[in-house]
Amino acid sequence: MARSGVLNVYIEDISPRAGWVFKLVFEDLLGLNLNMTSDSSVLKLSEQPVLNYSTVEASHLLSVTPY
Repeated sequence: MARSGVLNVYIEDISPRAGWVFKLVFEDLLGLNLNMTSDSSVLKLSEQPVLNYSTVEASHLLSVTPY
């Protein structure tokens, strides 16, 4: 499947389980290029779409709070 775009995922702690799930859903199923990072500067500086998977508040982004 051809890659159609880039998705940056900000995640405070990139665990093996989180990495596997994000890669399965966004790369394997949706065909996106995935960039997972724990660098919080991506929340403000990225020109690509960003998914915030953390407890950090970023009201301008799609955010999912892990529990």
